[in-house]
Amino acid sequence: YIGVESLIPKENYHNPFDILTSAKKWKKTSMRKGYIDFKDQEGYNWWTAVKTYTKAAGSVSDYIIFSLLQAGRSIDIASLTWDKVDFARKEIRYVDTKNDETYVFPLTKHALEILHRRRKFSNGTEFIFEYPNSKDKHVPPACKDHFKAIATISGKHITHHDLRRTWATQARALKIDGRTIDYCLKHKIGDVNEHYYQGQKQEIHDALQLVEDTILSHVKSKEPKEMEMAA
Repeated sequence: YIGVESLIPKENYHNPFDILTSAKKWKKTSMRKGYIDFKDQEGYNWWTAVKTYTKAAGSVSDYIIFSLLQAGRSIDIASLTWDKVDFARKEIRYVDTKNDETYVFPLTKHALEILHRRRKFSNGTEFIFEYPNSKDKHVPPACKDHFKAIATISGKHITHHDLRRTWATQARALKIDGRTIDYCLKHKIGDVNEHYYQGQKQEIHDALQLVEDTILSHVKSKEPKEMEMAA
């Protein structure tokens, strides 16, 4: 409770922020810093936990990994339908995004493998990441309970948004062009994004593939020796 008498007199308070600032009750929100460091053992543990997570016939696992590799927002990926995938061109379209723009993304090797697997296990619904127990018939975007379950197994708790932060952190470490990173994160870049894709298609593919390859390389480097020998 903030009493009127404690506020600076003769001020016009039209915004709650102004009141909190005047009363010195405003606290700056701390920046979220959750991400997965694949150079560390935590990355391998998390990846392995996700890859072996079998809920919804593996749909949740594939949804999480695909989201990471595509640097995607949960609201854009959870409800993806098969008509957005062009297997021949190895592309996927995101429509009605947060930015009200349509984005075309190339499909990297592992991301494409995920889509082929989901197609194989598809029960005929329109959604790529099916979730039979949901009224929407696709995975819940936030997947909070699933992330908690994976954290119990791996010791690493993250949110879906942390997947985007992980991708961006890795991309910057690889010195990928900032404009390409912005496109991959679906940030506004001040022009018609589909035109940007057509002009920089190979650059965008190479950026996504480089991040994917780097993550997979880090994971493989942490595999136990007996698994490497078996492979």
